[in-house]
Amino acid sequence: MTKIIMLGTADASAGKSYNTCFVIENENNYFLVDTGCSNRVLDNLKYANIELNKIHNVFISHKHMDHLLGLFWILRQITILIRKKEYNGKLNIYCNEEVSNIIMTLYKMLLRKSQADIIDNFINVITVKDNETKVIDGIKYTFFDTKTKEVNLFGFEAIIKNKKLVFLGDEKCNPINYGRLYNVDCVMHEVLCLEKDKKQSGIGASVHSSVEDVVNN
Repeated sequence: MTKIIMLGTADASAGKSYNTCFVIENENNYFLVDTGCSNRVLDNLKYANIELNKIHNVFISHKHMDHLLGLFWILRQITILIRKKEYNGKLNIYCNEEVSNIIMTLYKMLLRKSQADIIDNFINVITVKDNETKVIDGIKYTFFDTKTKEVNLFGFEAIIKNKKLVFLGDEKCNPINYGRLYNVDCVMHEVLCLEKDKKQSGIGASVHSSVEDVVNN
């Protein structure tokens, strides 16, 4: 059985709700897509009945803190599990080159040396390139540069049991990606508002999509 489990559906400025991130579950394997900005990702995984020692693959779409910083809480907690011999194998983190450089720098700065030393030996930070395909937990993912204006953001296409899912991240949808949205079964894209609410949304509407920006194209 394959399903999508939402861990958060809010934007960066929503204080009472967690930032957008989700898990693709396939045959008891869990692929975490983005991690939010705080240790609440650990609670939300727990609420979803997903044990952290079952997560071995993570994708980070871009460098913004509301998608990336939760990763460092995950890394910290996994070092505890490793010491208890409750985490087997390695953690693979898929991301673009910019995010890869940030991860490799920050975990050494944010965590204790003893924790960083453990991380050195159990993570694989895998830099993905535009239109590169990887098979993860039996699912074929093709990663691509979304060509957004504000940030270097990667999305992916996934073929799941003859169904096609496209993940576009949260920045304003570039029309160059419209061709990827034809004949798909599921589109994952964090939108800010309805078209009619763009004016009230202020500056956010200039860098994020409305529903119609994606659905009508």
